[in-house]
Amino acid sequence: MKKHLKQFSIYIFIVLAGYGTGRYYSPNNIAVAQTNTNDTLSDDFSEEALLAYMKKLKIKYPETVLSQSRLETGNFQSDIFKENHNLFGMKLAETRPTSAIGENRGHAQYRNWKESVIDYALLQSYIIAKLPSVNNQEYRTYIQKFYSTTADYLKRIDRTLGPGDVLSTVRNSDYLNSYTEVGTKSAMNNSLNILTSFKALYELPDLSRVNEVNRDF
Repeated sequence: MKKHLKQFSIYIFIVLAGYGTGRYYSPNNIAVAQTNTNDTLSDDFSEEALLAYMKKLKIKYPETVLSQSRLETGNFQSDIFKENHNLFGMKLAETRPTSAIGENRGHAQYRNWKESVIDYALLQSYIIAKLPSVNNQEYRTYIQKFYSTTADYLKRIDRTLGPGDVLSTVRNSDYLNSYTEVGTKSAMNNSLNILTSFKALYELPDLSRVNEVNRDF
């Protein structure tokens, strides 16, 4: 029971972090994607900025996540990234909260690249709550099975990393192992109180009832 409450409180924390960057979108109340999407990336995107924002959202396993973003965007040159601000090739979620504003070219569309990172943070908290044990290997095994239909997906994302990589700036820091769980009773109660305040804006799904094979990415 305590583990479930901790996982749920982490989920709430990331949802609220997403709300803080702009209006929150529920899968039941998704705005129609604007046709005149701003093609310029707000806040000047860079890999360093991406890593910093991932750290702010307490996204775990940054090496895996950064390599996913490189592969999914063709080193940040794809139309899906430029038009949709979609860093991770994610589709529009239907059974979990999402920060996407709509769909374009069959993929989720965001107002800026940061909201794409928020959506990944939501997804990651969703995944971590289901892992038999929380470690990088279990996480990688999960994304190989559910994130992509490509049989060698992990090998492909690993090939995007190399010597002199931007990740060398964080490899020796505490970031690679950091993931602060909002697990204390007071923190959980505070999160639940805030969630109640925004009840009219969105609702969280019951994660325990989501079918394992129907993952929303």
